[in-house]
Amino acid sequence: MASAAVFIGAMIGNEGKELNYLLISSAIVHAALMLASANIINHFRDMDLDKLKRSKTTKRIGRRGSLIILLFIMPSAFLTLAYSIHISMNIIPFFISMVAFISIITYEYHFKSKGFPGNLLVGFSIGSLFIFGGIYFGVNWTLISISLMASLANVSREIIKDIEDMDADRGFRDTLPIRKGYKFASFLSMVIVMMSFPVAFIPLIASGFNVFYLFLIALSLISMIYASYSTYGDRSEAARSSSIYKSAMIVSLLGFSSYILL
Repeated sequence: MASAAVFIGAMIGNEGKELNYLLISSAIVHAALMLASANIINHFRDMDLDKLKRSKTTKRIGRRGSLIILLFIMPSAFLTLAYSIHISMNIIPFFISMVAFISIITYEYHFKSKGFPGNLLVGFSIGSLFIFGGIYFGVNWTLISISLMASLANVSREIIKDIEDMDADRGFRDTLPIRKGYKFASFLSMVIVMMSFPVAFIPLIASGFNVFYLFLIALSLISMIYASYSTYGDRSEAARSSSIYKSAMIVSLLGFSSYILL
């Protein structure tokens, strides 16, 4: 999904100009490697917690394997970033990438155990992938709005995932559902998704009416609200709700793509 976000961001930011597919490809590879680095660091830090969750990845990779993979991925990520900056002669992606890298480290070593602040950091870091893709070509209101919608959706899903992991997280993390209860957390996740509704109209105003976008985004947001509501009624629904969120995000990506395909 990270690669798709960067590609969509680049295409929307391009706004009909001549495309540099080599530059777009380099940006996509960099984003994918950065996300892979974040996942490896997360795996390394949460190895003991993952054992409680019976994670198969923990058994397959281990600490040494995680470090070896990370030592390969991180230099590769920065090489692709340097190459894309060289092609575009645009230094701004460097600062965005540095902020993302600092966010990964601070999340794993500080904010992850703080609950909701960590949810916000993860959500907005993922949403910024659209901006990262578009910054090489140009940023417009459509791009800003879909980045904000993606951020809000990911914050909401992070809360649902914390509800799913409540039992394993006790004693390790001070998450929102542990602190305030799963009903409050699931209700807040619904409110956060609802905040996307007014934002969803910005592309319709900035880039023109698009019936496919309207239908797919409405379907996606309604599905997310339904998932949060299901968790509000029954905590055991959290795992299924998290999967619904993931599917709804794919639908959202299709909705965003309608502005570059149609």
